[in-house]
Amino acid sequence: MSQTYIILERIHVQNANCIAGLTFGFPAITQFLGFSHALQLKMQDIYPIKVNGCAVFCHSHESHIFQVNTYQGKRTGDYTFIQRKSSPTFSKHAKESPPIIEEGKMNLCVSLVLSCDSLNISRRNQADAIKKQILHQAHRLKLAGGSITRIEDISILNQAESIDSQNVLLKVIQRKLMPSFVLCDRRSILLEHYNTLKNEDDNIDLLDAWLDFSRLTYEAQTNQLEESSTDSNNIDWLLKPRPKKGWLVPIMTGFTAISPLQDKGTVMGARSPDYPFSFVEAVYSIGEWLSTHRINNLEDLMWHYHYEPDWYLCQQTTSLYEDDAVNEDSDDDLYDFDYTL
Repeated sequence: MSQTYIILERIHVQNANCIAGLTFGFPAITQFLGFSHALQLKMQDIYPIKVNGCAVFCHSHESHIFQVNTYQGKRTGDYTFIQRKSSPTFSKHAKESPPIIEEGKMNLCVSLVLSCDSLNISRRNQADAIKKQILHQAHRLKLAGGSITRIEDISILNQAESIDSQNVLLKVIQRKLMPSFVLCDRRSILLEHYNTLKNEDDNIDLLDAWLDFSRLTYEAQTNQLEESSTDSNNIDWLLKPRPKKGWLVPIMTGFTAISPLQDKGTVMGARSPDYPFSFVEAVYSIGEWLSTHRINNLEDLMWHYHYEPDWYLCQQTTSLYEDDAVNEDSDDDLYDFDYTL
């Protein structure tokens, strides 16, 4: 079946939310899928576009610990997010002290590739009209809570069913979006590492496996010094390698219910009384930033909504490195990061 890809090239976002549950440094994948869904709703009255998936390519960001809106109390102390006091909303709260709100903001430049059903566009003027409407509606939306200041270009590309056409389209998209890194679903690595730890210790849970990708662990190694100098032992603290190589990061990928589903209108303070309500908490997984020049299959990079009872997740259809979705070249290490040190 033919597909149409809508490419929003180099979206410049100011003051986007970089806190995603327990993690920080980049917006959650749910916020990008939410943006694509909101864009689809805005376009329904103008041109029916059904967005089936979204791929996220990052060109630049200001989420380094020294660049994001943080504060270091001491020279060797921990960094904390800058906090602000919000003014009271209602007049009855005017005399009360405003609440302190922790803010994690960042500026970033990303490109989004939206996978849609075939739009059957044959004329250039029709494609230009659709792109103009997409540009107009996208500027009216928030992306990860931040303001869109500029979108450099919008492209609409059709993909036929032939393999040659798919390969040509992939090369075109790579040229448009390089240099960049694409966010990939690597939950298979997390499950593999969890099973390895489980074989060694039955008390290990999935959180322990996830933390191995989220922290830097140092181990003490004792070395005997030369007898001519001293008889004491020298202890070296060595960084423990990550379970897998690559730019692996913890990410938030959805929500899970922590309470039974309540009937609509029965929970006070719910966002909308027209729908059933349930309390949820964040779900975490492992992602990988992969250099754009290494991708072989565009559809494998598309994030989709995945629904199960009590689960609302964002996932990719296949796991990379298992279905030839990644180009394994000899020069890959020149471009990709290795945080195992």
